[in-house]
Amino acid sequence: MCKLSKCKNIKTTEIHSLPDYSPRELDSVRRELEQRLRSASYQLLIAFDSNVGLKPKYDKKLKKIQTQISKALSAIFHPKPPSRLNRVISLGSAEKSLQEKNALLVLEILHGFEKSSSFLQDKEAFASNKVNVKALSLVYLMNDLFVELLAGLDKEGLIGDELTRDILNNQNGGRWIFNWLIGRHPPTRHIPDTYFIFDLKSSMEESPSIRLIHGLLEYLDPASWRNIERLYLDCQIATFASLPDISNLGKEFRILTAPGAFRDLDEHTIQMLYQEFLKKVIHGIFPQSTQPLTSIDMQANLLVRAKTLNDMLRFIVQHHVEPSSLSQHYMAQIRQMAEFPKIEALEKVVMLYSESLRLTYLKLARKLLQLPDRKSDLFKTHGWAVIQKNFLADIWQRERFSIFQIGTSSEVPDARGKSVMLANIPMSNDLNLNINSIGLGTHLPEVIDILVQKIQTIHQELQKTPGHTNSELQRLASLLEI
Repeated sequence: MCKLSKCKNIKTTEIHSLPDYSPRELDSVRRELEQRLRSASYQLLIAFDSNVGLKPKYDKKLKKIQTQISKALSAIFHPKPPSRLNRVISLGSAEKSLQEKNALLVLEILHGFEKSSSFLQDKEAFASNKVNVKALSLVYLMNDLFVELLAGLDKEGLIGDELTRDILNNQNGGRWIFNWLIGRHPPTRHIPDTYFIFDLKSSMEESPSIRLIHGLLEYLDPASWRNIERLYLDCQIATFASLPDISNLGKEFRILTAPGAFRDLDEHTIQMLYQEFLKKVIHGIFPQSTQPLTSIDMQANLLVRAKTLNDMLRFIVQHHVEPSSLSQHYMAQIRQMAEFPKIEALEKVVMLYSESLRLTYLKLARKLLQLPDRKSDLFKTHGWAVIQKNFLADIWQRERFSIFQIGTSSEVPDARGKSVMLANIPMSNDLNLNINSIGLGTHLPEVIDILVQKIQTIHQELQKTPGHTNSELQRLASLLEI
């Protein structure tokens, strides 16, 4: 959450043009926006009215803030008509006055949320001297309503770009967006859920499940994207802390990637610290197995653990090694590590598994859309299962990038600059994987071997002639483990 003192300094001038709404159209837009936010507003109202255990002094503050927020929301959705004098004064500048008026109201709501969030997360404000779940739930409900309000106003052109950009980036480095995201897509031990996300930024930009905030994502600067990725990794580390190596390496990861870490160290020393950490992570991804993974749970834990550790590795390389002035030297050191071929192979297999999940998901979605009746038992059984699973899925066919191969003739920069396309990754229905192409011989590390089997299974299933609609839907859903 951003600090109140900073929020007071946000500029309210507009950048983009207000759509040419007639008064009737503008009223309609406001009503539609209010309707879209009705569910979030209602949930927040209920939470405000519940007893969260605050001391009387803070409870009174919360009620006052609630009243101020309600008035500001009402002024956005149902503004009072201007007086005759104000109509004359504002003649010819309606665009500016509307966007700036909404900006002031948005800031008033933001200030209210910030004030209440500060004491709702302070144990001294509670009669029990403990922050409770109901209070934290209220904080996140405020976050969600604010993000959805900002997204709606931006979509309809009722607020200026500069204010939106400032709120999302300069005030809290994308944390509003992260909090909204994590409420809908928390890390889980569900394997397709975990491996659908090869690159969090791409998944967020293209996933239909969060289309509501796609417009806001365009305002995020590189520093905010980096912070969102780091926060998501923090959440993964906390969720999977019971798995081997995650907790200890996670603590070290947080220290190494903390904003402003190692300000007093020279770049060589910093890069050496990253190199030592990467060696530990790589060793953790490919542990020496002492017993066969006989159960599904053991395999799932291995895959989730490997993906989380690999995400740490990718983050360090993308955001701390590649941007360094010494990147050429230290990227070369990474490629010279004894276990680098395994990491390169894992990168390839993870990309291919993510692509295979995407193709399966699209095929299942098309089958569901072809059903003649959305009220049929078939749609209720399989359609709602897909909707409820709600993958954070990068669903569009696109080139996927390796962070390790640089300086080749096939170099294609991604949104963050130095990554390049990994050669020979099929971006079509051909998922037939030749084990020899991985470059590790026929004896593969367990995590790679399991992923290869999953890819091959999906490839074989997608090649089959479609059968009865029900069995076909069941087969595709089973590949996504839903």
